[in-house]
Amino acid sequence: MADLALLFWPLPLFFGLTLAIGWTQMREGGGTVGRLAWTAARLSLLGSVPSLAAILLRAMGIDVWPGAPSLASCLALSMSVTAVNAPRLAGSKDPLPLPDDPELLARIADISQRMGIPAPRTRVAGTLGSMQALAGVFGLQAPSMLLADGILHRLAPGERDAIIAHELAHLSNGSLWLLPATISASAVAAMLLTAVDRTAIGAAGALAILPVFLGLYPLLNRRVEISCDLRAARVVGFVQMATGLDKIHAVHWLPNHGLQSILGYTVATHPPQAARYEALRARAPAGALPKRPGDMRRMRVHRLASAAMLSLWASALAAAALALRARGFWAATAILLAVLGVQLGLPIAALLVHRRKWSRRLRTPSRFPSVVQVGAALVFLAFVWSPLLRHVLARVLDRATLVSFWWRAASVPLVSFLLGAALLLVGAVLHRRRARLRGTLVSAMAQHDFTGAVAVADTYRRRVHADPELRYLVAVALLHSGQREQAILELARLCEGSAPMPAALLALSAIARGEPGLRCARRAVELLPGDVGARVVLAMALRENGQDAIAERELANARPTHLEMGHVLAVRALLACDRREWDVAVDLVRNALALAPGDAFVLRCRAEVVQHAQPDLASAALDEARAASRANPFALLEDDLNALEARLAMPASGARRMLPG
Repeated sequence: MADLALLFWPLPLFFGLTLAIGWTQMREGGGTVGRLAWTAARLSLLGSVPSLAAILLRAMGIDVWPGAPSLASCLALSMSVTAVNAPRLAGSKDPLPLPDDPELLARIADISQRMGIPAPRTRVAGTLGSMQALAGVFGLQAPSMLLADGILHRLAPGERDAIIAHELAHLSNGSLWLLPATISASAVAAMLLTAVDRTAIGAAGALAILPVFLGLYPLLNRRVEISCDLRAARVVGFVQMATGLDKIHAVHWLPNHGLQSILGYTVATHPPQAARYEALRARAPAGALPKRPGDMRRMRVHRLASAAMLSLWASALAAAALALRARGFWAATAILLAVLGVQLGLPIAALLVHRRKWSRRLRTPSRFPSVVQVGAALVFLAFVWSPLLRHVLARVLDRATLVSFWWRAASVPLVSFLLGAALLLVGAVLHRRRARLRGTLVSAMAQHDFTGAVAVADTYRRRVHADPELRYLVAVALLHSGQREQAILELARLCEGSAPMPAALLALSAIARGEPGLRCARRAVELLPGDVGARVVLAMALRENGQDAIAERELANARPTHLEMGHVLAVRALLACDRREWDVAVDLVRNALALAPGDAFVLRCRAEVVQHAQPDLASAALDEARAASRANPFALLEDDLNALEARLAMPASGARRMLPG
């Protein structure tokens, strides 16, 4: 009886914890208390699978340390509660907003009815100008759907419906339960490793569950994603599904080509674009989707790379198990850490390439890292002080001097630890306060409530004034709330001194015209020589000042990623227009749209190209660019679009080729 109590004590604890954590999402998602309780019971039972496995092992005569199942169950249940958590923007406590577009809500209701499920409550998320094409479903107890602004504004209506249908397919086939089920299976594997030896509890319990889960879940979920693609295509259409997937993969931070793509998709939870297209083509009506030889070749490469990664993963876990059985605790820990490093490092490396660009643009000195670094150094000193005296200074000082120094400095570890812990606590509090204020500002700006963001900044004026990044966000909010002069003044202040903020320079370059804008763009490129976006802004400023040849050289020096190539091609299209090479401009802007679908800047360039190449379409192209600019006001394109509208009465003559879209 005591063993059973030891095995299953986490069950009631996590049932109550799941009820508490899931209550917010239940209320926001329109769920019921009964469904929440049922979900909590199922999650708790899934988390108790290691305990059930321990009973079976004991019945088979295999001795298992009683603490191993409890440890594995606690790890599994603590990871599974994320399935009932309500998503929030970083630093914000407010729920994500509901859409106010009746047409969108009607389409969601219609697609849900055709798929035989009730329409979930939908939330929308702004991404502050990056227009990320992301979508997902969450909340086992009250399923809801999340659509980022890129889904709403980058895709055509049919393509948007296809992505919505894909997410609804996850609710239709119940695949949301794959996450907690895989976590429980991983916990069983971790328990078996833990049961080998009590000294292996730390490595197998705390480390093994993550490598097992991060290898098993992507393997299973890729098949689920293909199944949802097919289910959605049968409801909405195979062509719409294929083109929608092409666009969201085109603007995803993980590229479709190259070594980074091959390595990244070996550990990704979703299959690559080539595999998804080929799966659709194989089941589409005859002739609906054409063969794409490049996709077939890439799919074979991805399959080979995934098989190799799977073999390495299984071999590493087997090696860790053998090391534990041979009492090689540190060897097993090193192997598990290496596996975990590969699984997390490959996707994070691709993501950080784009995150670092924005951090460099907003680079400003902050007191928070210094406080944290000093605190961490003091805590580290507290732990190494005694070994330092015993093993290092003992070889340098004589015994009498060492003993005297020891008694004089006996309080150093305690004092160092207390001071370091206090500094870390202060740094954590300051960081949390800043994160909350930043989250409030970002949440308001993501909803285009710029007046509300300015009001928040006025309430916390002193804290905003002390943080350059928050000042930049407020300056952008001022610009879009109609206070243009005050916004320009604040941006100019951020550009003063020997270390101006590059993001403020780029914003001023987009707002200013003529020589002042060119100076800001040049200074931004000096500060960020490897930033392709800065070179694109400089090329536009050079072109405006009649220096097309220098603009071409700046673009030639750029090394764009797949997400930046669309902007580079769009500027080259404008330069081709200046040379009256209309056909070249048409081809360049078409390729730019393929690489950056729905992008406001590319559509602005397309509107200018259309004025020269196809004057009859100029008005429609300008309207499309204005719609994209309204959806993404952070692109700062209103002045350019107003200038294009003023020139609309004087279109250039040229080729009569019609542009796509």
